[in-house]
Amino acid sequence: MFDIQYNDIRASVLKVFIKQRPNIPAAKKAYKEIEVPGVDGKYLQDERRFESTEIAVPMNYIGPENKWSKRWRKIQKWLSGTNGELVFSDNPDYYYRIVRVNLSDNERKGRRIGDFTATFITKDGLEYLRSGKEKYDLKDLSWNSGEVAFPDYYISGVGTCTISVNGNDFEVKFNGSVILDTERRLIYLPDKTIVNNIGKGDFENLYLQPGQNAISVSKGFVAKAIPHWRCR
Repeated sequence: MFDIQYNDIRASVLKVFIKQRPNIPAAKKAYKEIEVPGVDGKYLQDERRFESTEIAVPMNYIGPENKWSKRWRKIQKWLSGTNGELVFSDNPDYYYRIVRVNLSDNERKGRRIGDFTATFITKDGLEYLRSGKEKYDLKDLSWNSGEVAFPDYYISGVGTCTISVNGNDFEVKFNGSVILDTERRLIYLPDKTIVNNIGKGDFENLYLQPGQNAISVSKGFVAKAIPHWRCR
């Protein structure tokens, strides 16, 4: 039976059934159209990001008449979570990053049946590998088979450390351990204290590009990374 999982809870656990497999929109790169006076057509400027998409999933449930409203409240609570992960049972190794979920009206097809559609709003329309949430040694991140990835680097040591990705350097001075969150462009300590002032460099230089990547870190420091692999 086809199922979905959102924020680690399966629809089937709540006795919610998927009426049909959803259509999956293709991920689309974002471009800015630029018009130049006197020139036919438009120029396209690559904004180096992907557009949000919507995945509409039709669902229903059936149960005792006197518990119909209670079930609907539980479903709304489940789908009210933001910034979650959506997994399909026929594609369990991947997930979509969801910004929020929009719910349609709950149609009462009968005294015991509720019928509604949950529309999942993705961050970027891309599929993320669940294996990309694991922590890897830098040597295991040299090949990226998907789109540009925004890793989190975990570095331990004392002094000034230079991490280099494809010849681009990023310098950070600390004593102990730090985390470089390249997507949010933050440096923080294990206790989540933000310390961007200890870093020097461009976070974009630390992205993992499609294909081969060369990654190194200063001698005397230990570094690992969560790559957040993504593809379309």
